[in-house]
Amino acid sequence: MSKTFVITGASGQVGKPLAGHLLAAGQKVRVVARDANKVKELTDKGAEHQQGDVRDGSFVNKAFSGADAVFLMIPPPHDENDMLAYSHTVMNNYLDAVKSNNVKHVVLLSSLGTHDLNTKNVVEGLKDIEQAFSQLDGVNVLALRPGFFMENLFFQVPVIKQMGIAGSAVKGDLSFPWVATKDIAEVAAKRLLDLSFTGKSHEYILGQRDVSFNEAVKIVGAAIDKPDLQYVAFPYEQAEQAMVQMMTPDYAHRMVQMARDMNDGEMGRDYKRNSENTTPTSIEEFSKTFAAAYHAGPAAAN
Repeated sequence: MSKTFVITGASGQVGKPLAGHLLAAGQKVRVVARDANKVKELTDKGAEHQQGDVRDGSFVNKAFSGADAVFLMIPPPHDENDMLAYSHTVMNNYLDAVKSNNVKHVVLLSSLGTHDLNTKNVVEGLKDIEQAFSQLDGVNVLALRPGFFMENLFFQVPVIKQMGIAGSAVKGDLSFPWVATKDIAEVAAKRLLDLSFTGKSHEYILGQRDVSFNEAVKIVGAAIDKPDLQYVAFPYEQAEQAMVQMMTPDYAHRMVQMARDMNDGEMGRDYKRNSENTTPTSIEEFSKTFAAAYHAGPAAAN
């Protein structure tokens, strides 16, 4: 007998493949997204689309109606000046909708670093949503804590094309877990289809291996015929000034704070890699996807 799954962030890099897995398994899938065009391939396969904004509590409550389980993520706050307030608004809407609709299973997309209850970086809102959902009675909650998304390398494309280098505020020789979003989607699909998780728990998803930015840039550089591509670790202030051009000041500040926490080792204190939290996609395999995105974008500046 099929179940009804609600997928928030269904147009995103995790939500879209996750919904696809559930549809392929013959389940009833309701996708939550603001843009119908971005989930058309899912609705063409039979998904129901609830179009709206997760900042709207009444919309979220309606979207969760009749759900056996929900996949919750906080969409990136592209237009929010106060990232934490935005996260709390979405969190409270999710909490109210889960309680109102008597949803019994919840999978949260969280992150490395949420073990630190004092964090002030970009994952603070995710830490808060983990803590809030851990207080719910009668609801089984699994928080997925993936490593650094390989897809974050796409942000390097304009830097490479304009400056001829790759860079961020993270140390070049610091190795940490990189994970492909498709692997996160596969783990989430398995947990939702099985629904064997009980109580409150978390699960790390750490990718194929730990990789440094120096190594990752060398690998993607070779894939785009730039074998000498170099990675530069920018000073924190310089990195923040550059990021403000692409996102709100609050988001940029929190992203740089995450780089500080990574460099200081705080982000990696709570986990150990094992066969269960290791996933298959390597940075070498992902470099093919990166190359396709690189060549599809605007040409390099002369």
